[in-house]
Amino acid sequence: MMSTTDPFTDPSITRQDFLLAYFETRPGQELRAQDVGRWADPAYERLTGNKIDDADRQIRMLHAEGLLHRTRWGHYVYYPDAVRKRLPPPFTEAQKAEIYERDGRVCAVCGSTEEVGYPLEVDHIKTRSKGGESVIENGQVLCNRHNYMKKNYGHTETAKRFFRNLYRYAVSIDDQPLIAFIQDIMEVYERHGINDHIHWDPENP
Repeated sequence: MMSTTDPFTDPSITRQDFLLAYFETRPGQELRAQDVGRWADPAYERLTGNKIDDADRQIRMLHAEGLLHRTRWGHYVYYPDAVRKRLPPPFTEAQKAEIYERDGRVCAVCGSTEEVGYPLEVDHIKTRSKGGESVIENGQVLCNRHNYMKKNYGHTETAKRFFRNLYRYAVSIDDQPLIAFIQDIMEVYERHGINDHIHWDPENP
């Protein structure tokens, strides 16, 4: 529900709430995320003194929370009668700092740091959309590349794609120990029927 106060005059408004307010004032209209961001970026900075940075990502998060409906790639609609209950709040900055400190500021998947790899993000191991809480134990550090992969494919699917690609590389350099290791891992996937939609054939990876 929209607030009774004008969200576009509140300098304490969050980035997501600012973007959501834009959609709320245009119910039922299909809006392109790129166009919304083009308006919102300078407007939010004028109001709060801060940048949105990545409006498209913030809009995708609103969609993931059930607050926006995606009609096609990059296009969203706000339907007041179809809004689900909003997810619990994300990690606080203090929680993120503690998780970064605990994990040594390296990606849990590739081990990269901000200095030599992609920007780092704090991720929910069990996503909020599936009931994951914003507690320290449910947090991990991922580079933004692997965080994107995990959000789009999930933990086990991301790992299977990774090992399939690594297997191809191992074959190309004839690394027999690595080949045998990955074959064992893939046999576990096949035995348990995990992510069967991802093709796996050791003779034709």
